[in-house]
Amino acid sequence: MNKDTKIYLILVVIVLAVISGIYLYKYITKETPEEGTMKCIASKAILYSQTSCIHCKQQKEILGGYVKFFNIIECDKEPLKCINIQGTPTWDISGKKYEGVKSIKELSDLASCECKANINVIKNESAVCNLENTEQSCTIPAENICVS
Repeated sequence: MNKDTKIYLILVVIVLAVISGIYLYKYITKETPEEGTMKCIASKAILYSQTSCIHCKQQKEILGGYVKFFNIIECDKEPLKCINIQGTPTWDISGKKYEGVKSIKELSDLASCECKANINVIKNESAVCNLENTEQSCTIPAENICVS
């Protein structure tokens, strides 16, 4: 094998490695339909909450592992940001206020986001799962998320 052939083979291997790396990166970072829905809602919403509020905790549990995408203002920690808030939880979606706990479907409708939870489940990471209790579920079936 001559020197030019070796250089050509090395370049082919490098190009294939780069293409494989790009494909793998896109595959690994691909957004799920559920994540897309939650990011859409989060981009248009602010949740006003209080750390001691049971309904606020329930709202955060509904958001599950996607709660990290949301701008949440804890009114007991930042009272100046909550001057016009009558009660918690309160959602500010596109400049309009909505009080009370909202489902993912309600939030997607209010934010004009397509509810695309259609793969299998949205994981409820805040659920406490007992492995011995086979009737307990740590997921929320998708068909229950995007229906009224």
